[in-house]
Amino acid sequence: MSPEKVSTNPSISKDVSKAATIPLQDLLELARFWKPAGVLAFHIPLVYGALLSEVNEPQSVNSQHFLTINGWLLLSSFFQRAAACAWNDAADYKFDKQVARTRNRPIPRGSISSAAARLWAATLTLLWMRCVYATESRAAMWTLIPNFAFNMAYPYMKRVTDWPQIFLGFTFSCNVLTGYMMMTQSAWELVIVDPMIFKSLAWTVLAQVAFTCFYDTIYAYQDYEDDKAAGVRSMALRLGNDLNGKISIAIMAVMQVSFLAMIGSAIKVGGAYFLLTCGGSALLATIALASCNLKDPDDCGSWFKKCLVYGGVIQCGGLLADCLRKG
Repeated sequence: MSPEKVSTNPSISKDVSKAATIPLQDLLELARFWKPAGVLAFHIPLVYGALLSEVNEPQSVNSQHFLTINGWLLLSSFFQRAAACAWNDAADYKFDKQVARTRNRPIPRGSISSAAARLWAATLTLLWMRCVYATESRAAMWTLIPNFAFNMAYPYMKRVTDWPQIFLGFTFSCNVLTGYMMMTQSAWELVIVDPMIFKSLAWTVLAQVAFTCFYDTIYAYQDYEDDKAAGVRSMALRLGNDLNGKISIAIMAVMQVSFLAMIGSAIKVGGAYFLLTCGGSALLATIALASCNLKDPDDCGSWFKKCLVYGGVIQCGGLLADCLRKG
């Protein structure tokens, strides 16, 4: 009996061979390892949720445990952001080829396949989940279900709606719940039924949605002309890059500050929170809107980073000050 002839698919063999020889640099580039500013988009709501937990339910934990939890928070944000970037690139590579700022990313330039990028995203997702699991909070693990679903769906929102920044805001806001439950020692059911906690979490989610819309719309103006040609949809294109765009972004900032004030009222914080978090956020938005040229991609990129970094420090700083005040 002659041995069976094993059929081979050249394209599959080529993909496997290519996947086995992917340079580490391409994987790191997919995950944006050397662009740490973007981690803040995930980390700000995570830390804010954790600080909110400390204000609402002061924990009797030692400083070492507190620092350990915050270490896991940072690692969680890092791997979640890396996974989201890899997944987003795998979904958007056909559009990325048409945008000057993104056409040299690993998938558009052909140095890695979209399938390999998805596998890399799955690996990073497991590392993200491991960081959350390390806090020994079952409730925090449950919050990963909506968190994961929103992150999976977001890249496709830019194809079906002019308002993807709103969806992105809710995506990031899932981390408010994850951060809260990573820090608290209460069961999820007890958190939901407490009126003060529920209201503070609801206002925090809405504040983060408004904040995300504010800075990510500025970010979207970087690719205004290329996105228009490629058919990518965004709030920037919907609102325009004239006075109407600035007025609309200003409304987002007003909504953010209003929701931040509602949080402070709900949890009865001190004056430092209102001065630093609410006042500081309003001042930052005013300076950004007065200075940013929506028709200049480089200026929009610069102000996106400033709003994200300074805005995150301002928001969390006021809540941290209240935590320290209460001891």
